[in-house]
Amino acid sequence: MTSPREVTRMRIRRVLKHWMLLQNLAGGTGLSPFRLKVPKGGLCMRCFACGVGYGPESKTCPICGRDLETDPDRYFRAGMDAISAGDIEEGVSLLEDCSRLDPNHLSARFNLGVAYSLGGRHDLAVRELFAVAQKDPEYPGLLTALGQVAFGMYTHHIEQAEARKEQMLGFLLAAIRLDPEDVDALVTLGNVYIELGLPADALRYLERAAVIVPESPVVYFAMARALEMLGRRRQAALMAKKYLALAPPNDRFKSEVENFMHNLLQGTRATADG
Repeated sequence: MTSPREVTRMRIRRVLKHWMLLQNLAGGTGLSPFRLKVPKGGLCMRCFACGVGYGPESKTCPICGRDLETDPDRYFRAGMDAISAGDIEEGVSLLEDCSRLDPNHLSARFNLGVAYSLGGRHDLAVRELFAVAQKDPEYPGLLTALGQVAFGMYTHHIEQAEARKEQMLGFLLAAIRLDPEDVDALVTLGNVYIELGLPADALRYLERAAVIVPESPVVYFAMARALEMLGRRRQAALMAKKYLALAPPNDRFKSEVENFMHNLLQGTRATADG
């Protein structure tokens, strides 16, 4: 019989695997959560007495003659002190060196992940936290830290999406100002406004496109979607019907539009019966 502790470990691993799958689908790090990796870059061997660092080939400090520090815990303590003092960059550097000296130093890997996240380096944070998960899926605070990293990624992508939205609208509106009969720009802008939940704005541009190219089926399906969002279901069904009348027999969206129109008509009948 599986023990409660093992059940908990299995659940945590399932959560981590699921999140990594989402990361891969979203074009994230692609790292396996169960493959221990160490930070890239060269190890900086330090003399803490003199406050200087040297390459990994160095053995002694040329200033004081002491042996350079090789104890991972010394780097860990110094890294945590630096972070506590607000020097995130120095703290990260020291924790990276600790992890290079001892890839199994879970406290260093965990706190390095948290520090990366504080600096907005979320992919690196995921790498470190998953390295901890490989060794100890129940490491205290692990899931909370992963949740915080995910939240950081979420807010970052929202900010990026908002910037892309403004850029997208700016380009399309500029294209229409340059050429008021640019049908591609008009239809694309209509679809953009539909996706943004602004069907009335979408209709303004789609109706202009329909005047310029009244034989284009694409315009009418977009208009049908906008009208349906506005609650004008009968008009939406008429636009969908117009699409089907104009579309070629092998049109790849034909079945989608037929389903759309069927659902519209069903909804219209239900409303009338009610």
